Amino acid sequence: MMNRRKFLHATGIALGVPALPSLSPLSRAADRSAGDVRRMLSICAPLGFHTPNLFPQKAGKDYEVTTYLEPLQAVRDKVTVASGLMHPMVDGGHSAERSFLTGAAHPGQPSFRNTISVDQFAAERIGHETRLPFLSLSANSRGISYTRAGVPIPANTRPSQVFKKLFLEGTEPEKETQMRRIKDGQSIMDLVRDQTQALTRRTGREDHETLDQYFTSVREVEQRLVQAEEWAQRPKPLVDAKPPTDITDRADFAGKMQLMYDLMFLALQTDSTRLITFCGAGGNEVVSLKGVEDGWHNLSHHGKDPTKIEQLTIIEREEFRLFGEFVQSESLPNVSRVLTFKLGAKGSLPEPKWRPTVVFNPPKLEATDETVRLGYATYQDMCMGCHGLNAVSGLLIPDLRGSAYLWDKEGWNSVVMGGKLRDKGMPIFADYIDQTQGEAVRAYVIQQAHRAVGLISPANSAPPQRALRALDIHPCRAKK
Repeated sequence: MMNRRKFLHATGIALGVPALPSLSPLSRAADRSAGDVRRMLSICAPLGFHTPNLFPQKAGKDYEVTTYLEPLQAVRDKVTVASGLMHPMVDGGHSAERSFLTGAAHPGQPSFRNTISVDQFAAERIGHETRLPFLSLSANSRGISYTRAGVPIPANTRPSQVFKKLFLEGTEPEKETQMRRIKDGQSIMDLVRDQTQALTRRTGREDHETLDQYFTSVREVEQRLVQAEEWAQRPKPLVDAKPPTDITDRADFAGKMQLMYDLMFLALQTDSTRLITFCGAGGNEVVSLKGVEDGWHNLSHHGKDPTKIEQLTIIEREEFRLFGEFVQSESLPNVSRVLTFKLGAKGSLPEPKWRPTVVFNPPKLEATDETVRLGYATYQDMCMGCHGLNAVSGLLIPDLRGSAYLWDKEGWNSVVMGGKLRDKGMPIFADYIDQTQGEAVRAYVIQQAHRAVGLISPANSAPPQRALRALDIHPCRAKK
C-alpha cells in the first residue's frame, strides 16, 4: 500500500509560494500583522430599527432611556450606543446586508464583488485557538460571513445541529473521517516544506526575508493542524442543557432567536469559539406577538403611519428584550419564592423557572486518593456552607465543578489563597488553610466533576472522612 505522502507527491499536490525578486523582479512580499485575541459577536437585524425608539436625544452616560434601551438598563454601564455610523458607498437597500461586515462598495450593483468579513479576518489569526474557528448563525436563510474571496459562508440555521457540533460526541466513523482529513492536511504540509527548503538553495540573499515570512506562515498552518488534531482527540465540553428542538414556524421568531442566543451563550461560556456572527429574523411573516397584525417587512416600510409604527415597535422591542436577556446571562436573576406549609398537605414544591447553566469539562484527575480525601475534608469544612454539599451548588452560588479554574492550578490558587475574586464575595483563605489544602480542594472538586459526567463511579472515588477543622473558624464567619 502506498503511504499518504508518496500518494500526494505522485498526484502533483502543490501549494503556491510568494513570488521572489530573484525569480520575478516585479513582485514584493506583503507585510503580515498579528491580530489581538478578543471575543467578538456580530448581530445583524435585516430590517433595521425605527431609530427614534432607539437613539437617545442626549449623548453621554446620563442619556434618557428610550423605548428600545429599556431592556438593557440592568447592564447600562456595560453598553455603549453609537449613532451616525455608516459604510461609505454602501447602498442598494436590502442588498446592503451583504456589506454589513465587509464594507464592500455598491452591493446592489450587478458587478458587485464582496470581500472578506471582519469575523473571518479575525478567524485567520485566532480561530485556531478554539475548537471552532468561528460560528456563523442565522434565524433566516442568510448569513453575514464571507471568505477572503468574497464567497458567502453558509450559516447554521438549525439549533439542534449547532448543539451537536458543539457538545455531542460523534460516532467512531465520524471521528475517523475527521482525523483522516487532518492527517491529509499534515501530509500536504510535509511535502510543501521539503519543496520550499529545496527552493532556498536557488534564491539570493534578497529573497531570504520573504522566504522567512513564507516559512513562518507554513509553520503556523502546521501548528493549526496539530492543534486541530488535539481538539479532535479531546472530549467536547459537557453542559447541563438539553439538545434544543428546532422551531420551523417562522411566525415564532422570538422562540427561534431565543434558541440561538442560548447556543451563543454556551459556545462563549465553554470557549468553544471566540467569533460568532448572527443574522437575526426578519421577513414578511406576521409574527406571533399580541398586537401585530401585519407582515414584519411591510411594517418596516411604514411611511410614518402611526398604526404601522406601533406594531413595528412591538416587534423591535421584543428583539431588544431577547438581546437584553442574552447580555445579562451571566447575571443572577431573582429566584426568590415564598413557601407556605400546612399540616397534612400533599403538595410538592414546583421547579424553579430558572436554573444556572453548569458546564462540566473537567481536566484529568491526577491526584492521589490521599490528596482527594484531604480535599474532601477541607471542602466540607471551608467551602460546603456556600458552594453546597459534595460540591453540588444550589441556584445562586457558582457550581465549582464547572469552574474554568479547575484547568488552571495557579489561577485556582490566586482565587482561594490570593483573594482574586474578593470583590465578588469570595473570601481569602490564606489565613485558614495552607496551599496544599487549597490544591487538595481543587483535586476533590475535579473528582466530583468526573462523577457528575460519569467518568468515574462513586465506588472508585476516594471515600470521605471527617472534617479536619472546626466550622467556627470558617472565614465567612470570621471577623474582617
